[in-house]
Amino acid sequence: AFCGGSTDLVAQLAAEFYDGLRVLELGEPMGAYALSGRVPEATDGAVRAFAQKLVDGNADSFVELCLERLDYECKVAAARCVIDNGKRDRRKPRYARVPTGAETCDFCLMLASRGFAYLDEAAASHAHSGCDCRTVPSWKSFSVAGYDPSALYDRWQESIDAKAKERAERNGTSESEERKKIIDAYERSSANAKKRKKIVIQSISGEAETKEYPVNYGAKLRVEDGD
Repeated sequence: AFCGGSTDLVAQLAAEFYDGLRVLELGEPMGAYALSGRVPEATDGAVRAFAQKLVDGNADSFVELCLERLDYECKVAAARCVIDNGKRDRRKPRYARVPTGAETCDFCLMLASRGFAYLDEAAASHAHSGCDCRTVPSWKSFSVAGYDPSALYDRWQESIDAKAKERAERNGTSESEERKKIIDAYERSSANAKKRKKIVIQSISGEAETKEYPVNYGAKLRVEDGD
């Protein structure tokens, strides 16, 4: 019940967020619905699995896992609410995944570096405990103060290079070998990964920039087959 109440509240805030942005860009709200998309059966299944911690006498771990699950479901509810209202919107916004915290994992850096390239629910396809990304819609401006996709892309690449160097030194291999292994791991992490794609992102200035990503993640993006 507590989880349901929390996700409903988050969905209400997300609906207000959606309409607020729409007013700023288009001058009128849509009348967004508070749609959490929560699946109670999934929550029940997760908590039942966590209950093993109680059987093992580890109540603190049980509480920690439940709080992580609540955090996860609230973040998913906010993202799903934005996406589901976008499906109802005749003006059909684009979406970006915008990091909001001091630290962002490499996987989220990759997704956030695409900018407002998402056209569907792929923008809300990834969340994890501690994830600081927010799904943000846009109809005209395709910008958020402080959000720089190109800088995020550079950070992602630098992180991969640093990991490849560290692993090469540890394993006695080359950096290129280790870099390939890291990219391959990204590919395997997505059930939607069919082949490598080059994603052509239309910048705000109107110029198209081609960036290579390891996977498509099911997003409806303008893509070209990789070599």
